[in-house]
Amino acid sequence: MTDALRVLDVNFNRAAEGLRTIEDIARVVYEDKASAARVKSLRHAIGNLASRLPRLQRLDARSTSTDAGTRLTHASESDRQGWSSLVSAACERTTQSLRVIEEASKVEYTWLAAEVKQLRYKAYDQLAEVESRLLRSLGSFQASPLYLLIDCSLPLDLFVAQLQELDQAGVGLFQVRDKQADGAQLLQYARTAVEVVGREKVIVNDRLDIAIACGAGGVHVGQEDLPLEVARQLARGRLHIGVSTHDIQQARQAQLDGADYIGCGPTFPSSTKKFDQFAGVAFLKQVAAEIQLPAYAIGGITTENLAQVLDAGVSRIAVSGAILAASRPADAARRLAEQL
Repeated sequence: MTDALRVLDVNFNRAAEGLRTIEDIARVVYEDKASAARVKSLRHAIGNLASRLPRLQRLDARSTSTDAGTRLTHASESDRQGWSSLVSAACERTTQSLRVIEEASKVEYTWLAAEVKQLRYKAYDQLAEVESRLLRSLGSFQASPLYLLIDCSLPLDLFVAQLQELDQAGVGLFQVRDKQADGAQLLQYARTAVEVVGREKVIVNDRLDIAIACGAGGVHVGQEDLPLEVARQLARGRLHIGVSTHDIQQARQAQLDGADYIGCGPTFPSSTKKFDQFAGVAFLKQVAAEIQLPAYAIGGITTENLAQVLDAGVSRIAVSGAILAASRPADAARRLAEQL
């Protein structure tokens, strides 16, 4: 039993150390809260499994003085080419340790092997996503205060001119959203948006395939669209993911599931979309009080009622008609940006 515990103790510690390394780099260096939260969740899951082994026996079995591995080194261990190589090494160390734990458990703790196997599979997927995000320097979501939902109704040349004008007027994010456009048209307009304003400023509504194909910075999903967990698995760290929320429970769940930002609404009656119910300003106050994610108030927001949003504690908005339906869209965008 002592040998099995020694092997398990070494590898539980190694896995936890690897995850802590990734978590801190994600949190401090890349300022990527979503990645840090996912790694932290894995670290706690591993810690919970380790806690089910007899602690005193683990400590009694631990002996670094007789561990031959403490004196074995390789040149590659001291050759790290920046933070990304540290992340990659820590990911490999973690998954390898989980495999050793699974195999060593079969000697004395067979009940543990099956649970570690499932956790190992989960870790493979989640660490692949996190490593991909960090190696691409996706980093933290650039939560610009003014976010515009824009469709494909204009001819492409006018669409380009409008993007350029609104980008200069203070719009920091553009969501390409058009339920009437076919896939080819949506891809063309989204790809054009990326070329004009840059990938980090472009979000594609709902269509994760289009978002990946055009090189956008993110995708936005609603409560009835592709589930966040599925979108995350398919995106594999290539996209920021935003989620529409309509009550505080949905906002809590989005934060728990690792969304990069949330849309909160509808706040007021809108000229572009009809709603049966309104979450209202009360919902914004709840979000401001307890949700740490960047939150965008959406639904009927104008220069006339923006003060109510700001007073509720939310300083970011997503709009459409307030800008696009104005006689001078760029001027409308500037006024909103100034108020924000």
